[in-house]
Amino acid sequence: MNVNKQLINTVGILLVVVILVAGVAFIALPMFTQAQATQAQTTTVEQTNSVYQAQIDALSAAEDRSEEIDASLAALRTEIAATPKLDDVFEIVAKAAEPNQATIESIIAAEPTAFAARPAVVDVGGLGRPTEAPEEVANDADAAGADADAPTDGSGTDATAETAAPAESDAAGPQQQILVTITVTIADAKTAAAFVDALRVGPRLILPIDNALADGKLTVKALAFIRTED
Repeated sequence: MNVNKQLINTVGILLVVVILVAGVAFIALPMFTQAQATQAQTTTVEQTNSVYQAQIDALSAAEDRSEEIDASLAALRTEIAATPKLDDVFEIVAKAAEPNQATIESIIAAEPTAFAARPAVVDVGGLGRPTEAPEEVANDADAAGADADAPTDGSGTDATAETAAPAESDAAGPQQQILVTITVTIADAKTAAAFVDALRVGPRLILPIDNALADGKLTVKALAFIRTED
């Protein structure tokens, strides 16, 4: 009788343990896993909201500084004008010449052309002269030599050159540049370097790209830039 009672107690205990394990495995563990996933999603949402809030704060701060930003844009517009405005360039040259006692002989501005990225320029002797010609120039020179050797037809024109000139719309765009050739009489190389540096002061953005000093005469080739509203 005692054996049967002990057996019943043992079976009862085993059933309770099995029920507890099943409850943990099939109820508690999935709920815990779901809670962890929910917590991870909550953390992600909080982080995303923090990023959005930072962006909103930045936009609000920018809105408060709208007048300052507009003034900065207006100042930048004076560096790259919407029209050629060559009077600005002439004024900058005159201001650069006055303190360096340079006599302006000529200022020649070419027609606006499409903007072209310039090769890297290393400042040599303060005059901003490129250390070597860009590879494209060398290739153009080789092409010119090849064209000179090409056969011609009876009219004296190159028989192989059949490509048409680029359309006018392809030659210019919203970003344009003007080549300005400046010739001045100046005392020495040091003063010439100071004159070239003065051209960069602004407010209009001018980029000296080449210069030559010989017999007291300095010739500077510089670029002025245009950004149209198109």
